[in-house]
Amino acid sequence: MLIGYSLAAIMILATAGISWMRYQEANAIVQVEILDTRSGERTIYQVRRKELGEREFRTIDGRVVSLGASDRMERVE
Repeated sequence: MLIGYSLAAIMILATAGISWMRYQEANAIVQVEILDTRSGERTIYQVRRKELGEREFRTIDGRVVSLGASDRMERVE
C-alpha cells in the first residue's frame, strides 16, 4: 500500500513539474525582428513565445502586429 501511494505521489509531482516547464517555455519572452524588405527598415519587438504565429503576433505590451507580404520575421535569441 505504501508503494502505491509513493508511486502516485511521484506521478503527481512529475506531472506538475512537466506542466510547470511547459508553462515557463510558453511564457518565455523572445525578441522578434521584423524586416521590411522594401525599405530595409528593421523593428524589434518583445513577444511571449505562445503569442507568436506565422504572420501575426501580440507583443508583451498588447499590440497585435500583422506582417505584410513583403515583411520578414526573425527570432533573435
